[in-house]
Amino acid sequence: MGIRKTEQQIPSGLSATDLGHAVSGPDGKTALISFNFNPIVLQRTQAYVVFVLENASDVETIEWSFENDDISETINTNVGYVEYQPQKVGHISIKATLKGPADETQETLKLQQLVVPPNTELEDLYEQDEEVAPLAGNPETSREVINDYRGYMDELTPRDADNHSTLNRLLFAISYVEDMALPASERNSRLEQIAGSLDVDDSSLFAEEGLTGIGLCKIRPHILGMYLPVTPGGSDWYLERKEFDLQDSLSASRELQKALTELPVEKQIDLFNLLRFPKSNLKMAIQILIELKEQYFPSEDWESLITNKDKTKLLLDQFKRGPYLSS
Repeated sequence: MGIRKTEQQIPSGLSATDLGHAVSGPDGKTALISFNFNPIVLQRTQAYVVFVLENASDVETIEWSFENDDISETINTNVGYVEYQPQKVGHISIKATLKGPADETQETLKLQQLVVPPNTELEDLYEQDEEVAPLAGNPETSREVINDYRGYMDELTPRDADNHSTLNRLLFAISYVEDMALPASERNSRLEQIAGSLDVDDSSLFAEEGLTGIGLCKIRPHILGMYLPVTPGGSDWYLERKEFDLQDSLSASRELQKALTELPVEKQIDLFNLLRFPKSNLKMAIQILIELKEQYFPSEDWESLITNKDKTKLLLDQFKRGPYLSS
């Protein structure tokens, strides 16, 4: 199979580092991207994707080499995706060697990361009495969100950006709830299924999964398309922005889903890749939240908005359903 169509283009106007912790080839035509924030966490599953932006058909297999201090492992894949669990605290080197039809080396990409222990404050909390531990919520969800994604949240919405870390807390809450419903193992499996279907120009699974949301924050691509310009900073939205009555939400969703499947496959892949990687998924969640706030609550600051339960409920409902007129 080699390099699928989903690994042959990076979303318009963006670079590999906008998607995750990444390294690019010397000519900028290849990239190796880590799903999770660096430093990565001991014995937690990591996902890596390699992109080949030109002459992708020359690549048939990828040889992945992991050097985690004195532990070495090699994995061969026929697609540009792999998972791995680091076994030792320290350094890890990830090499993706692109192989041609005769097993010849086309190029090698090398990504360096650090491996650290799990968040100590969280683990200390779980070691306390059962009466105290529930304060940290669902253990596995807490470990995933705090160890793997919290660094991206703090990078995209710094906690010191305002006195109450409002947008950061809202982003954390959304990702936590959605991750608890669909953890990374199942989420990544679904993402791989979508990538496979888009590779054969079948957008039906992308649209179907999009009805309930894709990626870490379960973002609906047909909603993102109304709030995301093809050209960064422009007004050339992926999909025409529409506002509908709440009673018509089902028919509006179907209309938007149809418009999504009618987009050129290149634009569908752009939207998919933005939702596929945790870092860019979080950034797209911020994009939608900011646009919805400006549309419906332009005079509110974030802190006063999320302390109003009715307004917060409306904002989050529109995040899932799309822009609608409330009664």
